[in-house]
Amino acid sequence: GINLGVRPGGFTLMTEFFGPVLGLMRADSLHHAIELANAVPYGLTSGLQSLDEREQAKWIDEIEAGNLYVNRGTTGAIVRRQPFGGCKASNIGAGSKAGGPNYLREFMKAHQVGLPQEKLPVNEAVNNLTTFLDKMDLTAEQLGIWTASCANYAYWWRRMKQDRDPSKIVGQDNFFRYLPRKNMTLRLESKSNPLDALRVCAAALTCGAKMEISWTPTAAHRADFHWLDLLSALSVIEESEEQFLERVKTGKIERVRMIEHPSKALQEAAAQSAMHIMHDPVLINGRLELLHYLREVSISIDYHRYGNLGLREGELRKPIL
Repeated sequence: GINLGVRPGGFTLMTEFFGPVLGLMRADSLHHAIELANAVPYGLTSGLQSLDEREQAKWIDEIEAGNLYVNRGTTGAIVRRQPFGGCKASNIGAGSKAGGPNYLREFMKAHQVGLPQEKLPVNEAVNNLTTFLDKMDLTAEQLGIWTASCANYAYWWRRMKQDRDPSKIVGQDNFFRYLPRKNMTLRLESKSNPLDALRVCAAALTCGAKMEISWTPTAAHRADFHWLDLLSALSVIEESEEQFLERVKTGKIERVRMIEHPSKALQEAAAQSAMHIMHDPVLINGRLELLHYLREVSISIDYHRYGNLGLREGELRKPIL
């Protein structure tokens, strides 16, 4: 069926139909069309038909979906070429795409067994966190863990923030992209390890993820400073477990990072609101730790026009079978 004249906020726009139903809307501009599309609570796939590369770039940067298709159909995702998975209400859990480079992570529990050797200089926001180390009584081993973690996070973010096309088929670009998450909370309880909590902050600040810190007043017993001191770098909220659970139940918190195992009450609240809890050990290796603070996007663009490759005909691509 085809539904004409769909209105902003209407049932057809805001509801996910599992059937052959097409809803048509009129937008005033590309910017307005993106606003209408992003208002939908779901974000699995989205498509654009446009030969204007400026429009393509604007749409790719602003649309909120897991799989983006330009000048091609919006179905038929292929393993490795277009790893599949959405965002917002079209995703729950860790978020690694099926057929992508991180999907096997969903079936494993990683533990740090050594210090990684890859490192790069950290950004200013992470470097400012080192002032808090002076307020902790850390051993030489713990300082080594901090330094290795921050340097390795910087190394892997330098690599992961670059779009990659492992397929390079003729006539079609297939980019795999990581984007910083926008709605995360680090929940600190009385037994939370301050150094691990700071490493979580360092990972989020490395890749630019929007993360708030929610801490119970008893968490201060494990550190010589208050987490409110981090207000200059991150949003910090002091609240009891009961107050935090109430916020979780509203459904406004999408993902929570914890240093220890969550309480049964928090697990039940998360299940009711479809919130994802990450309580894996904080890793030094940025290749895995940064995945908690990033979401994956697949971008597939047909750059040929009816088989004509234009200026890109001479590119070195995979051979045509």
